[in-house]
Amino acid sequence: MSDEKNVEITEGKKELLIRLTKEEGEFFILMSACTRAPYVECDPETFDDEVMIYFDEQSAKAKTEELAQKKIPTTVLKLASKQMLVFTTLYTVGVNALHLSFNGEETTMQIQEIVKKRDQKEAPDGSVWVENPQLHLTAVYFAQELRRPAEEDTKEHLKELQEEMLADFRKSSLIFAIQKDTNATPMIKLKDGEKYQPVFTDVL
Repeated sequence: MSDEKNVEITEGKKELLIRLTKEEGEFFILMSACTRAPYVECDPETFDDEVMIYFDEQSAKAKTEELAQKKIPTTVLKLASKQMLVFTTLYTVGVNALHLSFNGEETTMQIQEIVKKRDQKEAPDGSVWVENPQLHLTAVYFAQELRRPAEEDTKEHLKELQEEMLADFRKSSLIFAIQKDTNATPMIKLKDGEKYQPVFTDVL
């Protein structure tokens, strides 16, 4: 990698950190039109699970057009620096990195370089922190693939993701809501008579 490119990458990381600390700082993130959550992509070389961050709206929109050619629907969301809490929530989704684009150069920045995940040992005595990042991440990939226009290998890919999601589900610890007075569990009844019990993958 050339020294000039290294400088651009370093400056890109510095720029993100500067904008996060400035009250008027802003940046742009790609959102999946399938999940209405940040679009997640797995880097084929590093296997980082990344969300995409841009410093100008034009570059972000250009990326959405590129993804649209691959039948991957995304939109652009502008975030202010005060909304940086979004990065902490990415931990529970299983996302570990940000894909940055700065002055035509691209790099990856680990989320732990920006925000530190709270150690579970710091939790109050008796409390249990529940999260299932791998299950959540697989579900995100499944939803992104399920709701995009089908291609020749879509069915097989969905089958693989579903099997992986079921395996993650079996290993998960989940949260059930219980009413304090009766210890009853709430149910959701649809118009067609079907009933569902809400189950949560994490407190968020």
